[in-house]
Amino acid sequence: MNNDGINDLGFSYSADASVNDFGSVDFLSKTINVDLMNLTRICGKKTASYNAMSLDSNDIINDDKLWLLMESLRLTSTYYHIVDGELLPTSGDGYWGDEDNFYYLGVRFWSNNFYYGWVRLKVDQQNMALTVSDYAYNAIPEEEIKAGYKGGKLHDLMAIYNANNITVFLPEYMLETNAVVQLFNISGQLLFNGAFINNKQITINAELLPSGIYIINAYNDLVSRTAKIVIEK
Repeated sequence: MNNDGINDLGFSYSADASVNDFGSVDFLSKTINVDLMNLTRICGKKTASYNAMSLDSNDIINDDKLWLLMESLRLTSTYYHIVDGELLPTSGDGYWGDEDNFYYLGVRFWSNNFYYGWVRLKVDQQNMALTVSDYAYNAIPEEEIKAGYKGGKLHDLMAIYNANNITVFLPEYMLETNAVVQLFNISGQLLFNGAFINNKQITINAELLPSGIYIINAYNDLVSRTAKIVIEK
C-alpha cells in the first residue's frame, strides 16, 4: 500500500463443486477472497466463520476493530444449483453483496511499523465481479484513519526558500485541526518543531542554516506529509 515494493494484499477467485452419486456436478460455490501477505491484517467479523468486514464512509479504522491474520479471507460467496446445465444462484453470504455501492476494507499492514488504511471496493455478488476503486493509509504509525479519508497527494505540501526564510504552505485538508510542522536536516536532526492551527502559510527562519538538503514534515491527527527543500547560499 505504501509503494515500498512489498505486496501487502491481493484478491483471488475460487470455486468449489459438489459431485453427486452419478458423477455430475449439482452444486457450485464461487468465492472472492482477499489474500494477505507480509503480516497484513484485515478488519473482519466472526459469525459462523471469519469474514472480511465491509465498512461505511467515515468509520474509524483503529486497534478497536477485530483484526484477522490469515492467509486468505472471504469477501463474498455465491452458491448455485445446476439445473439442466444452467447455473441458478440460490443464495450468497459475506458482507459485500451490494453490487451498486462501494464499501471499505479496513487494512492494518506492516512496514517497520504497523499502519492503518483502507481499500474501496464494490462486489457484484451475482456475477462474482470485483471492482477496486482506490485506497489510502495514514502515514503515522499506529494512528487511526477514517474510511474514505484521503487527505491529498504527497506534493500538496510545498516549501520555498527565499531571503533566509523557509515558507511552508500547508494543504487545505490540514487546516481544520492542529498541524505540527517539523524541519530536519539530511542526517535526521530536528531543527524546528511547531504546532499551528488555521495557518496555511508558515515561515521558518533559516538564516543560520548552512547550504544543504532539508526535509519538511507536517502532520495532524489523520495524515502526515513530507517535502524536500534545497538551501543554496
